[in-house]
Amino acid sequence: MGLEWDRIDLERGIITLMDTKNNERRDIPMNETVKEALEVLDGEKRGPYVFCDSSGKVIDRIDHSFHTALRKTGIQDFKIHNLRHTFASSLVMQGEDPNTVRELLGHKDLTMTLRYAHLAPGKKIKRSVF
Repeated sequence: MGLEWDRIDLERGIITLMDTKNNERRDIPMNETVKEALEVLDGEKRGPYVFCDSSGKVIDRIDHSFHTALRKTGIQDFKIHNLRHTFASSLVMQGEDPNTVRELLGHKDLTMTLRYAHLAPGKKIKRSVF
């Protein structure tokens, strides 16, 4: 939630994360939907943070809004972290290279990423290749 505009490169389509779970810098490629949304927000900057209120103060909690959205849509037993699993699962099912999935998720090694391998049963993933 503390993403700052100076970490977004709209020209190259890259978001740079500095404060990651494993304390390593990570460059994340944007898809067109994200890039278009950030271009709109870029024209409405209120401060250094991407996610801020009208005064420019960082929005550091979204749990109330997230739970409201879930309630209004009738979605039950869903956590925001489930979106990460959905992302990983979709990549694997589309046939994305496991090492690319690992990089996008920020896993240090392939072991964590291979938890999703069962979603692509037609592909043989050799641990030794990575």
